[in-house]
This record gives sequence, C-alpha cells and structure tokens, in this order.
Amino acid sequence: GIGICDIAGQLRGKMVPAQHRPARIARGIAWTPACAMISCFGHIGDPTFGTGGDIMMMPDPATETEIEFGEDRPRLHMLLADIVELDGAAWSCCPRDFLRRLFVALEEEFGVSLHVGFEHEFFHLGVPAAPGTSYGVAALRAQGSVGEHLVAALSAAGVGRATFHAEYGRRQYEIAIAPGPALRAADRAVLLREVT
Repeated sequence: GIGICDIAGQLRGKMVPAQHRPARIARGIAWTPACAMISCFGHIGDPTFGTGGDIMMMPDPATETEIEFGEDRPRLHMLLADIVELDGAAWSCCPRDFLRRLFVALEEEFGVSLHVGFEHEFFHLGVPAAPGTSYGVAALRAQGSVGEHLVAALSAAGVGRATFHAEYGRRQYEIAIAPGPALRAADRAVLLREVT
C-alpha cells in the first residue's frame, strides 16, 4: 500500500499490486484534495482550495516497511508518501512537506536541528481492569505477549528501539520509541500507530 498521514492523523491511501510497485514508486499514484479534508469523524470539510482536481501521492522509498505478523495475519507492506501536484511540485497542504519546511526554517532562523521521540498510549481491553497495578509488573504480566509482539513488530518495521510498560490507567499501556531526525521520527510515529 501507499499512504499518507493526513491532517486528522489518519493513515489513508491505496493498495497497489506488487508488480506495479516499481512504476508507482517512480511516478506516484493519483489522489484527490477531498481526501485531505476527511475529518477523524469521517465527513469531508469545505476547504478553501476546493475538493476537485487531482494531486498525486509520491512514495518515499526511505519509508518502505514490510512486516510479517504470522501465518494467520496478512503482512504489512507499505510506503509513506508526499502529496505532490501533477507536475511533481510539492502540494501546498502536504503534511510531510509542512514538516520539511518547518525543519528548514528552524535550522535557518535559529540553527536548531530537531530530534524527536514519541510515546503512544492505548487501552488493551483484553486484560482485567485491576486496580492498583499502575506501572506495575502485575499489569505487564496480565497483558500476556502483546508488548513482546508489538516491540518485535516495530523492530521489524525499522522503527528502532521501543519500550513498553503499563501506564497509570486501568488497562492502559504505553509504547515509546527512541528519538530520531525529525521527519523520520514523524514517519516512525505513523508506523508505530499502524503496527499497534
């Protein structure tokens, strides 16, 4: 699949047959501005740039990820993409290009280069809601092998070092990844959510 993380924080995209992958990496795949305006609740907003026309998702080969989840699960094979105009120029509302421009501006104006780490928290509804186990080994044991499998899958995805622990809330867990260069770190955060 080829995907973009949109302004609502949703990973959206298209699946392509494996034999078409090289051509799609070279030329991209059609997309529409309306897709950038889908909210996290599923409705399309009314953007000032309109919802018609064509743009392209241009896959970034540096983001290529392939993960086997086991024989009973489909594997994940995806690339994250930039959104570009039909002529290849960056689309003015591309989230990855927003980040790139921000990082350049920080470097030029302040001499700052960012390294960013992310932590994501979630609830595992398949474990008992045991009070008093916040940050505890009992809560880690209750989750079985979810944390182990998640850390292994993130490693296989190239996300890098990750830690997993029980959080404060009942059934709440956290997965954190080590800091990295800013755009790569943002891409890794998207992969972390998708793999989780």
